[in-house]
Amino acid sequence: MADETEWQYLYLCKPELIEAAIAVRGKGFPLDLLRSHFQLRPSAHVIRGEEGYLLVVDENDRNENPRLGKVEAVKCTSVEADHIFTQEISTWSLKDYQGIETIQGATALVKLGIVKREDLQHCSGAIRDAFVSGDLGL
Repeated sequence: MADETEWQYLYLCKPELIEAAIAVRGKGFPLDLLRSHFQLRPSAHVIRGEEGYLLVVDENDRNENPRLGKVEAVKCTSVEADHIFTQEISTWSLKDYQGIETIQGATALVKLGIVKREDLQHCSGAIRDAFVSGDLGL
C-alpha cells in the first residue's frame, strides 16, 4: 500500500543559519530545535532544497498544529525559524565553534559574522580559510 500522506513544504530561514547549527550542534539539531519550538509530530523532517532548507510536515501538523497555523505557516515559518536559530546562535561562544572543520559550516559561520578576526588564531584551518575567502570576496 502506498503512503498517502500529504506533505507540506515550508521554507525555513537563510541556509547559513541551519548550516552553522549543523556544524556546531550536529546534523539532527535543527530539526530538534524546530520540533521543540513548533511542537511538531515525529513525522516532521528538514530537507535541503535548491533554494535552501525546508521543513516538511504532514497534513496534521500543517492543519491542526496551532504553532504552525493554516494560512500563516507559509508566511511566518521562515521568519520564526530565523528568530529561533539566531537566538540559539547568540548563546554560542568561541569554544563552541573553534574546531569546526567542514567547509560548509565554516563558511556559514563566517558569512553570519560569528567568527571575528581576533578569534582566528584559536580556530580551525577550515574557518581561517573561509574567513580569508570572505575577505577576498571568493
